[in-house]
Amino acid sequence: MTRPLLLCLALLFTCPIPAQEPPAPKDAPQAPAEPAESEKIRALRVLTESLRANEAERTAQRELLKKASTEEQKKEITAEIDRLSAKIKELKTAFNTTATGINPSDAVAQAETPLSINEELKNIFQPAIRELRDATAQPREIESLKTQVVQWTAKLALAKAALAQIDQLLKESTSEEVTRELASARKSWEKKLLEAESSMANTTVQLEERKRNAPSVVSLLAGMISHFWKNRGLSLLLAVIAFAITLVLLRRLYRMFRKVSPIHKKYQEGLTSRLVDVFANAFIIIAAIFATVLTLYIRNDWLLLTVVSILFIGLAWASRTALPPYFEQIRLILNLGTVREGERIIYNGLPWRVETLNFFCVLHNPDLNGATLRLPAKTILSSYSRPSMPKEPWFPTRIDDWVILDDGVMGKVVQQTPEQVVLVKLGGSYKTYPTLTYLSKNPENISPQFQVSTTFGLDYQYQSIATTLIPDIIQKKIYQSLVERFGKDAIRSVNVEFASASASSLDFRITANVDGELAPQFNVIQRMLQGGAVDAANENHWVIPFPQLTVHQSP
Repeated sequence: MTRPLLLCLALLFTCPIPAQEPPAPKDAPQAPAEPAESEKIRALRVLTESLRANEAERTAQRELLKKASTEEQKKEITAEIDRLSAKIKELKTAFNTTATGINPSDAVAQAETPLSINEELKNIFQPAIRELRDATAQPREIESLKTQVVQWTAKLALAKAALAQIDQLLKESTSEEVTRELASARKSWEKKLLEAESSMANTTVQLEERKRNAPSVVSLLAGMISHFWKNRGLSLLLAVIAFAITLVLLRRLYRMFRKVSPIHKKYQEGLTSRLVDVFANAFIIIAAIFATVLTLYIRNDWLLLTVVSILFIGLAWASRTALPPYFEQIRLILNLGTVREGERIIYNGLPWRVETLNFFCVLHNPDLNGATLRLPAKTILSSYSRPSMPKEPWFPTRIDDWVILDDGVMGKVVQQTPEQVVLVKLGGSYKTYPTLTYLSKNPENISPQFQVSTTFGLDYQYQSIATTLIPDIIQKKIYQSLVERFGKDAIRSVNVEFASASASSLDFRITANVDGELAPQFNVIQRMLQGGAVDAANENHWVIPFPQLTVHQSP
């Protein structure tokens, strides 16, 4: 229907405008006013005039066909009559369409014709093939001329060789009949030689002309870019913009919908809400694709429309075999897999909280710096999660905590990430551990509170009071010294107990439980425990033994 309408408009705008008649005198009698001619009537009038003109022309051509004397004239006139007949048929169709507004092909029930795959593929790929043909027209023409030059050169050499052979035979011939036949053959080859020379000269001139007029590489590229932008670039840009705007706009609208949706409020993160999310995301992608195709359709860019359609059809066809491996991922996204949202998962040796499950899952560890990971769903398919217990820590330490490691290193945590942990030791030096190595050294966190212990020995002569008076005296002395140094609130308790009777001394176990704020004073407190015990021994004149060897001589 579009083609006849365009033809009507073309005829309407190309028809000559009638000259205006001079105005009638004022005293002349006024003719009754005729009703204004509508646009449709004017278009029908133009179509009728064109139809009559073509019918008259066809009649004239038929008269000429009757008078034609040669077959060539008859063929030319017949071709012209066929063209005029097709034109008349097209004008009649356009007249009916314009008059009724209905396409005749829609009103007549046509028999369904079988589809031809080759014909349909040709129609689909025709725009792309035409563009490729137009883009390579000049190089193909030059290559064709080169081929023709080679062919005519070969024919020219062949004709010269034949003439040379005939001339040689003419010199040797003694028979008049042979000479006559050779002369006839020579004339034939002379014609061929002349034809080859003229054709080669003409082809060579055309080739040189094409090469001379061929654009430079820069101008060729500039022309191709300009042509692409004018014909395809703008359409492609608009299609990409339409895709992006549709995708972003619909996603934002859906996020707003989720905030007020009764489904998401009632079921929160249940299966129903997740199914709605999956179908909504699929609909958004389909809508964005439809916006892209619609933009190219409105722009009448059939080449890009064909390419995009083939691309999407290919993706849909490939999804038949590509989708089954994603079923497990879909179960994971629907929160039906071995990993669930809000639970605890171990990934790369570290605990993580599963924040969101989607095609890209988000894992987070609240106790590590920069510990938010975006992972493809297939990465955690083989993992499993469990509910996290109340107050269960996500990492043994936090920033500014003091720790003691199995290797004896003591320091303050200044940085801990999924990759490394950095400690500041007493004295200011830095010690860096890979995070998994740091965990393998079983860090003891002494920031909340900690205990310092030591052993102190006295001579065996105080055996009678070792379990009664001595522990109390040492405990009071050490507690007093610690309170004087650090304050009563920081010292939680001091205990002194008889530990064992060793080979040369009576040993006492001294422990002090202190607040975590004294963690930097760990070594100082350990020394003060020994110092307080020695002060108590000096005040009470207790002998501190030392290792000795006693020799008994037999009588």
